[in-house]
Amino acid sequence: MPDLHQHPSLEPVVLDRYRLVHRLGSGAGGETWRAVPVDGGSPVAIKIVAHAGIPSRETADLLREAALLQSLRHPHIVRYLGVADLPGSLSTFLIMEYVEGGNFSDWTDQHRPCSA
Repeated sequence: MPDLHQHPSLEPVVLDRYRLVHRLGSGAGGETWRAVPVDGGSPVAIKIVAHAGIPSRETADLLREAALLQSLRHPHIVRYLGVADLPGSLSTFLIMEYVEGGNFSDWTDQHRPCSA
């Protein structure tokens, strides 16, 4: 995956289906991007986790996260769309419904009950 921060004009296509358009955030678990299907349709969120330097246990945890998300169906839970771990790839791609409004951490910071 190219370094988009060094080449802001790049819009890489992930898995030949999605074009990354905006980085939503990053952390220890990787980066999350807003992406759009190249053939049109609703935007998605793609969590990209690099395998380099992470223990195989953490990679297994990511695949368990994908399996758990796949089993959940609720109007208040982001919908899981798929996961890709391509042979020879250095990353795993977790594809989810994109929801407007920021990230969960920011939301919880804004909606904490006030202490009396």
